[in-house]
Amino acid sequence: MEKKMLDREICGKHKIGEDKKRGNNGLTTKSSLANSMMKKRVKGEFKLTTFNVILIALVVSLSLILFMNLEKITGANQQNQGSNQIAQGGAIQQGQIGKGGQGAPWQDDNFASNTGLTIDQLIDDDYVLGNKNAEVIVVEFSDYQCPFCRRFYLNTIKQLKKDYIETGKVAFVYRDFPLEFHPMAQKTAEAAQCAGEQGKYYEFHDKVFEEQAKMGQGTIPYSIDDLKRWASEIGLDMQKFNDCLNNEKYKDEVQKDFYDGIVANVEGTPTIFIGKRGKPAKKIVGALPYEVIKAAIEQTLKE
Repeated sequence: MEKKMLDREICGKHKIGEDKKRGNNGLTTKSSLANSMMKKRVKGEFKLTTFNVILIALVVSLSLILFMNLEKITGANQQNQGSNQIAQGGAIQQGQIGKGGQGAPWQDDNFASNTGLTIDQLIDDDYVLGNKNAEVIVVEFSDYQCPFCRRFYLNTIKQLKKDYIETGKVAFVYRDFPLEFHPMAQKTAEAAQCAGEQGKYYEFHDKVFEEQAKMGQGTIPYSIDDLKRWASEIGLDMQKFNDCLNNEKYKDEVQKDFYDGIVANVEGTPTIFIGKRGKPAKKIVGALPYEVIKAAIEQTLKE
């Protein structure tokens, strides 16, 4: 399920199962509303009557007409593409973006897009690394067992800490997006929350990726015993940690992150959002090089 998308590397896409109703968070409410509408449709009955047959025939006919017209419109639009590309971050110079030119690669539609969500909506109540009052906030939806998330941590997040987080310019928030084909992703996310109870959320976060990096390439198989061993190695109170993990104390919290990710149009990991408080966030998909993230942050700081 891991694949390359253009110059990006991403785990996904996920399969969206039936949603849940969770709390009053703005993102969650939208997700719950969509789920409620879906349930009503599923429960509804459809009776094949003469009227329905006629209605279906009309819909099919109209669809064919619309499709033919759209083909004409699309063909005309394709001739003009590339001459009028504009992003909210600024004008894009044709031929430069993503091809070694002077334009910022994150501005290309292949790399980033502006969202309708503010960065505040994406933070939720998750642990913040760095200065909570930082001007720019980076939010990552990630999966602990995704090899590209591990690569993104090793090649990008560690450098981001040094250049921006430790200097107070940027705050970082990790949110969980456990993919169903990574069997340890959910449990690892719960374990990180348990470590957070003891003030070591990001220490455990780093430990998980660092230990997997020692174990090989690709998706690394590991166990709950490994999680407990890593927790012990960073000095956690193991009685408290084991009770928390065994009782699935944070199962719903992790799923809350996942469903908020769905509403934010997260389709795979890692997916990164960058923005200032009160302003729309920019979305970057995939384990892109550090230079791409740096360019996005620098542009955001100037806005």
